[in-house]
Amino acid sequence: MLDERETRRGPDLLAIALITAATLIAFRAAASFDFLNWDDEPLLLHNTAYRGFGVAELRWMFTTTLGGHYQPLTWLSFAFDYVLWGLWPGGFHLTNIVLHVLSAIVFYRAASLLLRFRGDSTAHGAGLSAGTEFERRQEPLPYGRASVGSPTDIAFAAGVSAIVFAVHPLRVESVAWITERRDVLSGVFLLSSLTLYLRYATATQQRPSFFLGSVACFALSLLSKASGMSFPFVLLVLDAFPLRRRRTSIRRILLEKAAFGVPALVAAMFALHAQRESGALWTFDEHPLSLRIAQACYGLLFYVGKTLLPFGLSPLYEQPTDARVFDAGNILGTIFVVAACGIACATRKRFPAIPAACLCYLLLIAPVLGLAQSGPQLVADRYSYLSCLPWALLLAGALAKSLRSGATERHGAKRLAVIVSCVMILISLILLTQAQTRIWRNSETLWTGVLERAPRTGLAHANLATLYNEQLRYPEAKEQAARALMILPGNRTAHVAAATAALTLGDAPTAETHFRRAIEITERLGRTDAVSIHGLAQALTRTGRVEVAVELYRSLADAAPTDAEWPLAAGTLLAQMDRFDEARTWLERAMHIAPNSATTSLRLGVVWMKLGNAAKAVEVWQTGLQYSPEDQEILQQLARAQATTADGGVRNPSRAKDTP
Repeated sequence: MLDERETRRGPDLLAIALITAATLIAFRAAASFDFLNWDDEPLLLHNTAYRGFGVAELRWMFTTTLGGHYQPLTWLSFAFDYVLWGLWPGGFHLTNIVLHVLSAIVFYRAASLLLRFRGDSTAHGAGLSAGTEFERRQEPLPYGRASVGSPTDIAFAAGVSAIVFAVHPLRVESVAWITERRDVLSGVFLLSSLTLYLRYATATQQRPSFFLGSVACFALSLLSKASGMSFPFVLLVLDAFPLRRRRTSIRRILLEKAAFGVPALVAAMFALHAQRESGALWTFDEHPLSLRIAQACYGLLFYVGKTLLPFGLSPLYEQPTDARVFDAGNILGTIFVVAACGIACATRKRFPAIPAACLCYLLLIAPVLGLAQSGPQLVADRYSYLSCLPWALLLAGALAKSLRSGATERHGAKRLAVIVSCVMILISLILLTQAQTRIWRNSETLWTGVLERAPRTGLAHANLATLYNEQLRYPEAKEQAARALMILPGNRTAHVAAATAALTLGDAPTAETHFRRAIEITERLGRTDAVSIHGLAQALTRTGRVEVAVELYRSLADAAPTDAEWPLAAGTLLAQMDRFDEARTWLERAMHIAPNSATTSLRLGVVWMKLGNAAKAVEVWQTGLQYSPEDQEILQQLARAQATTADGGVRNPSRAKDTP
């Protein structure tokens, strides 16, 4: 006769296969998507610091707060992607999808463990070991003490809840946006930590390895993203229900949570530091406490509402510039919070899972409710990735209860109705997720998708203007930037986009105005806006103020002495003005910083030719060819010099003929 573990193996494998298939079907299109101009491009496409596993790259990954997050494990995963795929965005997307599948599978394991668990006020809270004594003590998570039913029923209930978690449209942002790798990676580790903790806390014989593994996985989750910092408090809730660890001493429980609390506290400090470094944190003058509390109430309602009715989802819900405490959404959110508290209190004895789930939801969502506001978003779909897991567990318990009550022949129709309803709901969620995923195909579909849902989203207009500039669609960029500035007059991205479009369209004075405004906005954060200063120098050059432009480049070069871009720009500008001696000095400085730059070699050689020193020009070009032997511009300049110069030491017409 097969033991119970062998009996469960078949249903478990089938459930895992279905979870994997459903998730891949829902998100398969994302594997063909591009990098986005919303963090993907600056963090991954233009950033070279993470590309590899050398000492310099590892040091950078474990010390940087780029993007406003401390996430060394996420950077390591990006480094793995780069080594494996290069800069093919499909590879990065594929890793996101695989990690999300793993999260769903681990969640299934945690849900099935909880469904097989029977809390017992007279026991240790025991029962989650693999032993048969535990298996005899079964009850569905939210309801009563009767047996859940067969392994097939447990696998079905846990599997449906895992698929709902995996294919819900709220997951799209975390999976389809490469930058949000931190969500899916931290999710894998946090759910692994939960599973190991359940096995430790409820085993009839204590297994310290499970506890240590749980703490280690929690630490790894925090190193991927700090959003799970409230997890120790969630474990305290689980200790009360459903684990009912009443025979475990309070001292022991608190010591256990202290082991989780130490990395959580460290992660919280690092997260706060990273947000401050990025300038993303809003001050109380910008966003008063009363508005933050109202926003938190709205957020608590938003994620529950969108879980139940996942329609009208958007990649960006922008913080309104005219937000008020008594806005309709905030009032509804406050009413919801009060009502939810009342329901939780009223059901605490008969249905203890309801208040437990509500409390876990509150704890998991608390770090991103806006009490410490950072970034332009009012709410965000990605914040639901961990926080809405309690609702999926409640669903698992409800399904287990329904299947058990329909297990008899008399209620067979009810059982069939439950199964058919679940299948229909899952298919609907997959279709909604596929539609939502398509919004993230590229930068243009992303921002036009946002504007279709909320036309007055200033940041969407600004980022669309930036994209149109890159696509040389300057009139459209100008229009989008103007719309952005009507909504967000202090937005740096919109000012830079407006300036870039104006400069290209020949309106240098307007470009100067917007570049100066962008510089002022950045300087308030205590930073140097090199991009805008460079643009301002170009605008000044167009209006004949070359000396001022050169001084701007000089200030940038002094501020960043290891960056060759600014002395190169200054030297190029001076050469265009026929000030070759000054140009040579700047270009030699750039050459000293970056001797492998073919562009610098080319321009410095041209300047030496203008100064009448063909031998020096040839020497510089030959140095450049050592690093870029196929550079056609340098080869052509070298051939022309060898064919036409009067310097006998350089002149070589026959060699010049052989040069392409």
